Amino acid sequence: MEEDILNDVKNLHDSNIEFVLVFAGAGGRAIDRILSIPGSSKTVLEIIIPYSNNSLDDFLGLKPEKYVSPETAELMAKKAYDRALKLKFNDNSNILGVSITATLPTYYNKKGEIKSYIAIYHSMGLIKYEINFQNQSLSRNYYENIISNCVIKAINDFYNNRQSLESKDININKKEYGSYFESLSNNHLKSILIDINGEIINNFLKPSAIISGSFNPLHKGHIELYKFSKTLFSSDVCFEISIPNVDKSNLLEKDLNLRVSQFKNNYPLLITNSSKFHMKSELFKETNFIIGIDTAMRLFDKKYYENNERLMHKSIMEIYNNGCKFYVAGRKYQGRFITLKDIKIDNYYKDIFFPISESEFREDITSSEIRENNLK
Repeated sequence: MEEDILNDVKNLHDSNIEFVLVFAGAGGRAIDRILSIPGSSKTVLEIIIPYSNNSLDDFLGLKPEKYVSPETAELMAKKAYDRALKLKFNDNSNILGVSITATLPTYYNKKGEIKSYIAIYHSMGLIKYEINFQNQSLSRNYYENIISNCVIKAINDFYNNRQSLESKDININKKEYGSYFESLSNNHLKSILIDINGEIINNFLKPSAIISGSFNPLHKGHIELYKFSKTLFSSDVCFEISIPNVDKSNLLEKDLNLRVSQFKNNYPLLITNSSKFHMKSELFKETNFIIGIDTAMRLFDKKYYENNERLMHKSIMEIYNNGCKFYVAGRKYQGRFITLKDIKIDNYYKDIFFPISESEFREDITSSEIRENNLK
């Protein structure tokens, strides 16, 4: 068994997998085995051991109902995955968040079963393992060995697309998505970047500026705004489409694919599941949003906040606290060209909104006009 496990570790180090490991309650032997074989620096991004309850609460950002449960293992793996994305930018290798939570024998009589949960979080799904021990009276050393070996085999199984751990003592639960669209729609992923070559990247450096919209269709006005934005924020500018929409029904996959095709070979595009700007600001902290005056007006329309002014203020201040700003382009509205100066904005928000003057940018074409003309 020992030689088999060491071969699994060698295979991992030869793979393109990289991961963050987080352990609570067991798994220390896995760390030793993974790090003892040359090549671990290519595989291991970080190892986190929030061993006490307070430490795990802090790591998760909440107090779980149970510390040893499939739900807690999933939360831990998701946090580890998010951490891995921060540590590995613009790379399409298999990024994983891997967790173990376990309860083992100790020097006092412990209530409840000896058991463990392992979770692997990846861009297209989640795999959870429940390890049950038929014999509850063996040594801590025995259980530690079994759990540590299982986590190595679980990662290796993911890479080799197999299930070597399936047995009467180990329950495996898989939740997998067939496409990035499904992964985003189910809130498994928050965002992906499609680069100008059409390559999908789910771990990327946050852009300096984002132009959000439905782009139905992408037109000259959008493209000119993109070019202008690059003069303000260098080349680090992306378009963004959200699958859910505050005014319309969620995008279908076939419709999204059509819109994505407009950008290929020309412009980088973000796909998110964040329909509102306070949600986008959480994803893309310290980013500048390039918007039209019509969008700015909607940001101050209480109907988007359950007609609650306090909720509106809270949402906009959340954007501010996330370090984001809005640069607002004017447009023709009800027969005249209006800019940020033409709408009333409370002094609270003066450090969030900045005008793009008519002399800097003006394009009167709109997507709705193009769609109407296409119907004629």
